[in-house]
Amino acid sequence: MRAMDSVLFLHPPLDGVVSGGNRYNQRMIARAQRLGFPLRSSGISAPGSLIWAREALAVAEVDGIRLWDSLLMADYPFMLQPSRCVDAWLMHSLPSLNPGLSADAAALARRLEDAIAASSGLFLATGQSLAGELLRRYPNSRVWVCEPGIDANYAWVGRVRSRRAAPRSGVELLTVANLLPAKGYQELVTMLRRLMHFSWRWHIVGSGGVDRDFAARFLAESRDLIESGRIVWHGALEPAPLATLMGQADLYLSASHFESYGMAVAEAAAAGLEVIATEVGDAARIIDRSRAGVCVPVGRPELFAQCVADRLEAAGQGRAARDRTPRPYRRWGQAFATFAAALDAIGQWRRRP
Repeated sequence: MRAMDSVLFLHPPLDGVVSGGNRYNQRMIARAQRLGFPLRSSGISAPGSLIWAREALAVAEVDGIRLWDSLLMADYPFMLQPSRCVDAWLMHSLPSLNPGLSADAAALARRLEDAIAASSGLFLATGQSLAGELLRRYPNSRVWVCEPGIDANYAWVGRVRSRRAAPRSGVELLTVANLLPAKGYQELVTMLRRLMHFSWRWHIVGSGGVDRDFAARFLAESRDLIESGRIVWHGALEPAPLATLMGQADLYLSASHFESYGMAVAEAAAAGLEVIATEVGDAARIIDRSRAGVCVPVGRPELFAQCVADRLEAAGQGRAARDRTPRPYRRWGQAFATFAAALDAIGQWRRRP
């Protein structure tokens, strides 16, 4: 059996901000350790010149692949060009695509992305739409698609849900995303205020610590709905309690302006939830593949609201609106297999004469 190249994976702390990208990193590292794959994890907690000087000593002898998490893009030390290893990038997103950035911030992000593509051009993209954008921008790069998997908890909930009775008259809504402007929270709460004549309760799962100003403002503006029980904010949840909550919900809402894949949408679909989501990242493909609901173009809040109103009205009349067949889902074992195969392919490319 041919020996695999060693891989040094540089990423933000695994115990940092709860996010889909963080969970992806955790799952890949854990499986690599369990299967004996030669991947060494190195969490970067405070990027800066002193940290990089220390890190440079740790990676100087790497003879293989250095895999960078895209969240470290702004701190990539171009002066530390490797002599015996090759740099590749795990792309959770392309920051320049975030519509919430100012023009100056987007231009700076694009310059960083262009520089990294020129320096490396080896990308592991966590979604097909993201991979397509990378290839469109950088046609000479090499891009591998390494989509996330789904925790078994969600699939178990989906199997249980398929045998459950029809939805109750009161509809339990759910959104899973950190409290950020780009996640569409302002649009959702405005929309739901116009649908107060229906019986619904909206569960929000996500950290308020990423953009504290927005989170404080959003929660203050929604105080009346929180105090009346219409909105329940759970904060960040681990997969097991989140899966339990998904098992109790009826309808998943995602009005995000910007996603690279849409892990929470995929988890909701695997859990058997009907989904109404904006057409960002791979949401349309996930929903179409799983027959989970509908996708609405970004910037069409009136259409999104109509889809929600139709679903609430159907529930009020006792009409089930979704296919109750358990849905297929991608396992983390499959995700790791494509991840490992991509790194192996990079190693083979590196050794080419």
